[in-house]
Amino acid sequence: MTAQAIERTTLIRIPGQVILGSIQRSPEFTRRLLAGLSQRLHYLISDVESYCLLSSSQRVAGYLLQELERFHKSTDDMTIRLPASKGAIASRLSLTPETFSRTLHHLVEEGVIDVTGKTIAVRDLESLREHGRSV
Repeated sequence: MTAQAIERTTLIRIPGQVILGSIQRSPEFTRRLLAGLSQRLHYLISDVESYCLLSSSQRVAGYLLQELERFHKSTDDMTIRLPASKGAIASRLSLTPETFSRTLHHLVEEGVIDVTGKTIAVRDLESLREHGRSV
């Protein structure tokens, strides 16, 4: 397997024997491990469903809404700092970089967001939610 970090990352290698020993000794560790794997699987299935069923506008709006929820607990600060390049985010959403940029531009034209480099300011949260809803 290969992986490439898109932001500053700390990598920790845990030998397989340590994990297997923890599974055998600790039911709590095993439950947490299974819960984490289950959550990750659910997340991946949700991603595949969105790639197949949602338009590019719905995917981009949904991504922006997730980023808002992830980093902002109130509606006082409606800015998002993209955690990666626009190309990497487009890939994550199964879009071409051009489609991602066009979709952002469309949302800017509608007055839903403003884009300055990697910073996106949400101007109309309800409109963004409307764009993110499935049809």
